[in-house]
Amino acid sequence: GIPILGCNPVAITPGSPVFSCTTKALTAGLDSIVATYSHDANFGGSSGTVVETVSAAPSTITLTSSQNPSIVAPSTVTSTVTFTAVVTPITGPVLLSGTVTFTVNGATIVSTTNAACTGVINPATGVATCTTTALPSGTDSVVATYTNDLNFNPSSFTQIGRAHV
Repeated sequence: GIPILGCNPVAITPGSPVFSCTTKALTAGLDSIVATYSHDANFGGSSGTVVETVSAAPSTITLTSSQNPSIVAPSTVTSTVTFTAVVTPITGPVLLSGTVTFTVNGATIVSTTNAACTGVINPATGVATCTTTALPSGTDSVVATYTNDLNFNPSSFTQIGRAHV
């Protein structure tokens, strides 16, 4: 198996054959943990296994807009709006690795590259962005939803009342 971060091999002291390991480096799900005693002159080697269940950690997300309201001039000119989502936590031994999907009024936002606005999280900053010129006129409800990470629970943030004129 893979050594557990923070759990190094130790020599067993006669009269005190107990070893413990404290770590925050396990990933969510079922983790099989094996402790192995190699051997000495008096005792043969042995090992024991325990299956530890680790729950996904909570996440939170915030959403900001580069323009609010944004302006649509004549039909050939539109303003570019960048939505920035920040997912936390961004510290600890397990990094964020999911995606953020951006929607407006329940529909996926189309980016400036004509693709769906789904941003991969930057694990160092927790940031995902969506840049678009394709917002409908009127007051919109923009939602950023964080998913696809086995170690962190999904979360979403709604920005209500965003005007696009």
